[in-house]
Amino acid sequence: MIVTWGVGSDQVQPTGSLYGAALLCLVLLLLPRMVQAQCRTLFEQKKFQRAASCFVRQARRLSNVGPNRSRKARSLRNAAICYELAAKRQTQQNRRSYLLEQALIWLQYHNQQRLYDDQDIRKQTQRRIRQIRNRIGYATLVVISNHPRAKICVKGYQWNRCELRTVWTVRLRPGPYSIQVTYLLSPVVTASKSLVLQRNDQETRLFTPPYESVSIVTNDPKARMTLKGEGLENKLSRVGSLWSLQLPLGRYQLTVKYPHRPAKKRNIVVQAGKPVAQLFQRPPTIPILRVESLPPRADVFIDRKLRGKTKLSLPLEKGTYNVRIQKPCYIPAEQSIQTEPNKENSLSMVLKRDPAYLLWAEKKNTEKTYKVLSWSTVGVGTAALLASIVLHVAASSHQTAALEALQQDAITGFRTYQSLGQLGNGLRTGGYVSIALGTVALGLGLTGVFLSAPGPRNNIPCKVRFPAPAANSKPKTALRKPASAQTLLRSQQ
Repeated sequence: MIVTWGVGSDQVQPTGSLYGAALLCLVLLLLPRMVQAQCRTLFEQKKFQRAASCFVRQARRLSNVGPNRSRKARSLRNAAICYELAAKRQTQQNRRSYLLEQALIWLQYHNQQRLYDDQDIRKQTQRRIRQIRNRIGYATLVVISNHPRAKICVKGYQWNRCELRTVWTVRLRPGPYSIQVTYLLSPVVTASKSLVLQRNDQETRLFTPPYESVSIVTNDPKARMTLKGEGLENKLSRVGSLWSLQLPLGRYQLTVKYPHRPAKKRNIVVQAGKPVAQLFQRPPTIPILRVESLPPRADVFIDRKLRGKTKLSLPLEKGTYNVRIQKPCYIPAEQSIQTEPNKENSLSMVLKRDPAYLLWAEKKNTEKTYKVLSWSTVGVGTAALLASIVLHVAASSHQTAALEALQQDAITGFRTYQSLGQLGNGLRTGGYVSIALGTVALGLGLTGVFLSAPGPRNNIPCKVRFPAPAANSKPKTALRKPASAQTLLRSQQ
């Protein structure tokens, strides 16, 4: 029974809106049941593939939520059963695998959307999915194109996919397939292969893009050559005067960099049957000025401009230059030199120490001896002061004892008083002497400690002084960059 609903020139138009609404509701209520009855009829007639398609269409019309959720789940499971029964009746392997895959797809969709009512149905569906996979026996195909701009296409029964890859690993049903690799070059190159995949096979097919020979001559062993283009995943590089290699067909950019020279770039096209040869003329070398000094790490000024520190290699244009080398607390050295092309111009200078630094260094060497003597004198003075305190305490004790003896007995105690008094006076005199000696020794020692320090290095009165340390910052060496080769070329031109 076929139900149609719509508006057309040859159809009867409802006279009232209420009648039309009632007819629409009736159709919406009866249509799912009629479709379900039609699917069952096809199943009973053993037209399993058509019944499976019918159940799939019915499931697509139903929602994943609400009262239709369970009906949709049953329709998907019924569709999978019909596809399995249809696969059993097929004699060709590729058609049988395709129908089993359709059953697998809808069962996986059933579980991904969580259409099962309980965990038992979920487990049963998962078990059926594993069984169908084993029945299909998927094979693994690896296609290697060896080119980043290769389009790989795999065609089979109900299967046609293309990918732009260097290596493509794909899982396929058993059966015959054709592989076509198209290299998007100029001109376009195509290669094809055919194969038959068996159950659980693992096959690899290798394609080789067309190559052509390329030779690059730089005439300089220090020249660096770099290649990049559509036939390479990563750029290639080499240093030398000759480079011979095989490249896939396509367009490339060649860069040649000579020492102290700007890079030269060329676009090359590699075509089938046309070897490529690129010849570069070696440019004239720029004069190189090499400056060395003893001691090293001295500042180099060329025409009053700081250009770096020794040992220094600097490209300069042809001409005469005034070179000055200086280092803190060394006497600066200055010399003129004339640079010439195709030649390494070397300049070596020996710097002499500034006399002010020699005096400071001599004082620094004697600082340790002075400090030992000064601190020893400080120690002797401190000990003498402590001894004076002890002598004064002892003198006071003896004098007190002498007075007590005289008060007890004026006749017999006079001798005791006299002896103790003389001893106390002697001790007190020694205490005064110790105070004087300790004060003098302590003063001399402290004076020697302060006078023996030669002071910080940055305070030496040299012609070229040491830089003062910056507060809360690490020392930095700021140097101007040497003149670039491009600047020199512009000046020569």
